[in-house]
Amino acid sequence: MGRVLVVDDSLTYRQYTCSIVRDSDFTPVEASDGAAALQLLDEGTFDLALVDVNMPGVDGYSFVESLRQHADHAAIPAIMVSTASQLTDQRKGYRAGANGYLVKPVQPELLLSILGAYLGDGQ
Repeated sequence: MGRVLVVDDSLTYRQYTCSIVRDSDFTPVEASDGAAALQLLDEGTFDLALVDVNMPGVDGYSFVESLRQHADHAAIPAIMVSTASQLTDQRKGYRAGANGYLVKPVQPELLLSILGAYLGDGQ
C-alpha cells in the first residue's frame, strides 16, 4: 500500500485530503507545515506528496525545492495544492520542482485520478 504525504497547515483540508487518500487504499501521513514534512521524510519513505503552498515557516515551494535537492527523496512526485490560482503561482510551483499544481478546492474525482496516475490502484 502506497504512502502519501499530505502537507497542509489547515487541519480541515488535511482531513478532507486524507479521507480521499484512504478511499483510494493508500496510507496518508499528515504534516502541518513544510518543516514537519521534511522531518517525516527522514523517518520513512513516501510514494507521493500533496503539498499546500501557503504555510508558515517552510512554505510549499521551499519544501518541494528541498525535496528535489535530497538524493533519497528527489524522485517522489510532488503535487502542489493551493488557493493561489494565478499562472505565476503555478509557474513558481513548477520551477520549484512540482510535478503538478491543483487549485483548491480540489474535487475528489480529480484527486483520485492524480493518485491513480502516479500510484496505480492502491492495491
